[in-house]
Amino acid sequence: MSARKLALTFAMLMLLNFFAFYFRLLLPYFAFATFFGFLVYLLVYLNEAANKKGISLKVPKEFVHAKLYIGDSKAIESSANLTFTGMHKNIEHARVIDSPEDLSKLRKEFESLWKDLTYL
Repeated sequence: MSARKLALTFAMLMLLNFFAFYFRLLLPYFAFATFFGFLVYLLVYLNEAANKKGISLKVPKEFVHAKLYIGDSKAIESSANLTFTGMHKNIEHARVIDSPEDLSKLRKEFESLWKDLTYL
């Protein structure tokens, strides 16, 4: 590494150290703002990619925590998030539905929820 690159690297590290030291109380807010900005960017990107494929993304007006996965002949209702922790660490509840009558009810419930959602 050249002396100039080393000096620039050192200067950047010192600057970062300065900000981290003097603004350490504000860093959680910066981190949250950065994370929130990333989520907004990700939603916009996913929405654009989905629209190109003819897929609609919608958001609920209220918080929805339910997880429902409906296939052709089975469905899964679960409290678990599709994360490593949700699948392997947490104590969760899930049930597999394979009754045609119950599948029909779940599809109607999903369609009702989907109809009330707002397009992204």
